[in-house]
Amino acid sequence: MKFAALALALISMVGLSSCLDGSGSSTGTVYSIMKVNQTYGKPYFTTPGSDVKYVPTNELNLTTNSALAWVYGEYNSDEISATSKQVPLANVKCDPLKKISVGDGKSNQLVSCEIPDDVVTDQKVMFWGTTNDYCVVAMYYYVQLANGKLETTEINKHNFYVYANPEEDLKDGVLTVHLRHTINGLSLGDKNIKDVYTSRVGSYMYFNMDYFKHMTGTDGKGVSKIKIAYQKTSTVTLNPTVAETVSEEFSLNKANN
Repeated sequence: MKFAALALALISMVGLSSCLDGSGSSTGTVYSIMKVNQTYGKPYFTTPGSDVKYVPTNELNLTTNSALAWVYGEYNSDEISATSKQVPLANVKCDPLKKISVGDGKSNQLVSCEIPDDVVTDQKVMFWGTTNDYCVVAMYYYVQLANGKLETTEINKHNFYVYANPEEDLKDGVLTVHLRHTINGLSLGDKNIKDVYTSRVGSYMYFNMDYFKHMTGTDGKGVSKIKIAYQKTSTVTLNPTVAETVSEEFSLNKANN
């Protein structure tokens, strides 16, 4: 999925539009990153700071345990009001975000990944929820295609995780969170793998902020900003010693400060 298209929906955390069709009824669309919830096996979606439930009217087969997803759906504004707590959505499409795991140390394997420069700053890293429940990160990484196609099995081989040590990484309210990318089953030793992993793809991923947002540094200060640090290389490589450490600061939502 291309970042240029996604950025349009990120002007606000939930995108709503409506129009009048030929019959005079008002129809609209929702396109947003939403939280995935389930009741008795039936999914519904919510947005930060709201108790409104967006309920699909079409059947969705969600086999993921992802907490967040891109959600597109259509609604009829004649069926809802300003006080409605439930919004029926038709023709819903749901694209779960890949989860970044929370780790506790460095990996011996390093594969290049990066937060892209061609995404505007306030859309590179976003904090979902009024109390910074999740951190959503725009990510580029390299994959191997099969007959020119990107298969789900290939996506599932790529793992991302973050870690931070408050004693070393939290200074003056800025927490440095280290981002790492590994690939299952990769056994190329110290060889350069740029000839195999040739296709760069972009997507939004997320990690849970519970582990990080309540940390306290040795100076007694809590977390007000997150600095995402990753090691960037000009080519895909397994050798961390040739990588350049890149980082950028992002402020948490004020409600959590």
